[in-house]
Amino acid sequence: MSDPRNDAHSLTRIGAESAESAFSLLLDRTIEMGEIVLRAATSPMVPTASEWDCGVIFELEGELDAWVGLLFRTSQRDALVERMLGAEAKSMGEMATESALMEVANIVASHVASGLADALGDRLLPSVPMLAPTDAAAQLEILLRERARDFDRGECELLDEQSELGGLLVLATRSGP
Repeated sequence: MSDPRNDAHSLTRIGAESAESAFSLLLDRTIEMGEIVLRAATSPMVPTASEWDCGVIFELEGELDAWVGLLFRTSQRDALVERMLGAEAKSMGEMATESALMEVANIVASHVASGLADALGDRLLPSVPMLAPTDAAAQLEILLRERARDFDRGECELLDEQSELGGLLVLATRSGP
C-alpha cells in the first residue's frame, strides 16, 4: 500500500471527511462534501476565487508539512455566525463575528489535523489561526506561493442542502518525499 503522504487526493479526502463531520456536529445540520479538485500550490484558486472573501488559515505542525484553509463566501460567513451566535449576531459587531468564525475554523481544522494524524499514524496540530477577513483566497494564494512552492493543493467545497452553510476546505501538502 502506498504512503498516503504522497497522495494529495487521499489526504484531501481524509481532511474533507473530517471537516464534513465537524461542521455537521457544530451546525446540527447535514454537510456534504463536493468534488475534490487538485492543483499545484502555485496555480490559481478555483475560477471563482473572488467569491471566497473571508477565511481562516492554519499551518499543520508535525510530521506532515501542510497548510489548511477554511474559506467562506460572505453569505456563508454570515449564516455561520448567526447559527453560532443567534439572531443578535449582527448587533454584536465585527469582533464577535471574527471570534466566532475563528473558533469554528479552529474546531474544524483540529478535526482535519486529527483525521490526517490518525490516517498517517503521526501527531499533527493546527497552528494559531490566521484570520483573513477580506480577500481570503488571494491571501492564501500568496502565502502558498511564498512558503509552500512545491506543495500540491486539494480543494473541496462543503455545503448543506440549502447551500447556506459551509465553506471551501483547502489542504496544501508537500508533494513528493
